[in-house]
Amino acid sequence: GFKSQFLDNRVRLNGAVYMMKYKDMQQDLDVPAPGTSTGRENRTINASKADLNGAELELTAKPIDALTLTGNIGYLDAKYKDFFGDIYSTGTPVDATFLKLRRAPKWTWNLGATYEADIGPGKAWISGSVHYIGGHEITFLNNPNIRNDGQYIVDASINYQIEKTTISVFGKNLTGEDGWSIGYDVQN
Repeated sequence: GFKSQFLDNRVRLNGAVYMMKYKDMQQDLDVPAPGTSTGRENRTINASKADLNGAELELTAKPIDALTLTGNIGYLDAKYKDFFGDIYSTGTPVDATFLKLRRAPKWTWNLGATYEADIGPGKAWISGSVHYIGGHEITFLNNPNIRNDGQYIVDASINYQIEKTTISVFGKNLTGEDGWSIGYDVQN
């Protein structure tokens, strides 16, 4: 990776390339459990190996004293390797290398801006950002009914600070994006 600052310290550019190799990775798997109140139980299995390779780039720029612009982008290639396991709870291991890792979007990015000014006895600023999270799996078995498609999340705020007191009006997820945070492969 690298970190840099230039143009009289008004621009900061950081970047990184990384590789993570998991050996004996464990995953939680929901399996049928007849006779239980939920009809399912959670089991931990050895997913063998997984490789995660990625890159990130981050930029912060201050074109004028009152304005700060930010942006970042991330790429992730996450794959199981040599994964043989009893993923269907049949007692027979199968080649499960085709599965995608949960919560591992290929692309993410963010763009933001903050404008600030001295007003009266304090300081005011407005901020806004757009954050993109690429489509990703939520369940271990990649259930297409509980998969998150790409999401654009918009946040904004108006703020005023006098000494140690800050008053803010803000909105999170202003576009009302919906997504799953957890899902289960409940069967039958």
